[in-house]
Amino acid sequence: MKFCSKNSNYRIVLKHGQPAEPVTGRAAVSMIAVKFEDGKADINSNIGDLSKEEVCKILLNNPAYKRDYVLVKDEQDPYEDLREPTEPVHTVMEMERGSIGKTVNPKGRIPLDKEKKKMIKDMATKMAKDMVKEIVPKLVKEMLEKAVKEKETKEGQAKLQTNEKDETIDNKNVK
Repeated sequence: MKFCSKNSNYRIVLKHGQPAEPVTGRAAVSMIAVKFEDGKADINSNIGDLSKEEVCKILLNNPAYKRDYVLVKDEQDPYEDLREPTEPVHTVMEMERGSIGKTVNPKGRIPLDKEKKKMIKDMATKMAKDMVKEIVPKLVKEMLEKAVKEKETKEGQAKLQTNEKDETIDNKNVK
């Protein structure tokens, strides 16, 4: 089973560990936890002495379920756009003649939720429609002018060809 978290690095402790106490003779008890790496936890094997079915049952009964993480049945990650990347934005500095120049830092990724993406898409389609309303009349006018010019040049060439034929016919008649 696959679980997705809102957070990039998230850990759920299923069983707390205890350190060993050699004086009393108690052995160490290891912690059992599920770690979400890049917001995803894939439960395909046993964790500690718990089987994967028991781990999934514990995760589904955890109070943080559906608040901090959810069960994902397909590859769709509902929090992918909202999650911050684990890799930090690096500082980039220009070198000018062997000395440090100005700092050029790339801008970090801005997380967008579905509502913002839909709003941006709607704005883009509205802008495209407005641009088409402005551009289409100009294009049609240019195409008509071009077609008229081509028609005029073809008619002019046809007249020249008929005039040349007439002149050759007249020249033959003159001889």
